[in-house]
Amino acid sequence: PPKAMLKAFEMIGQNDPEVTHHIFASGNGVNDVVKACKSGCRVIRFYGKVDKVLADQYYDSANIQIILANKDNNIVSSKIFESVASGYPIIYFYFSESDRSFKLLKNYPLVYFVRQDKIDEQECERIRKWMYQNKDKRIDFDFVRKTFADATPDYVVDSVLGSIG
Repeated sequence: PPKAMLKAFEMIGQNDPEVTHHIFASGNGVNDVVKACKSGCRVIRFYGKVDKVLADQYYDSANIQIILANKDNNIVSSKIFESVASGYPIIYFYFSESDRSFKLLKNYPLVYFVRQDKIDEQECERIRKWMYQNKDKRIDFDFVRKTFADATPDYVVDSVLGSIG
């Protein structure tokens, strides 16, 4: 659910109108996003479900990727791997340190972890400062490839071929 992320960006936006958060989504949590937009949150731009070309244009021009943890903490979203592979800074809203994605992202040096039940003004200010400090940074793909070698397409293909061969 996006409530913690929406709350954080509403609070950040009250003090820093330069921040803009573009959201592309369908399914779970959309009603919460629509509600936040209707309540006057100026920093959130909601597009709903869009075609891949438009989403990729925004994705390529983004400064930071924002990822919400799955409620099922045993699932690692493909969005995690896509964001890590891009080298972008990541803000990860999580529920628990036992979350598999949390454990995976601990190996990524350009991530800011936000526990969803710990959103307050001080945390929002830390998020805002971290965004400005890291928005132009990128992680080299060679580092990503070496650090997350067991998540590369080559590794997955070799593993599947090894198990059937």
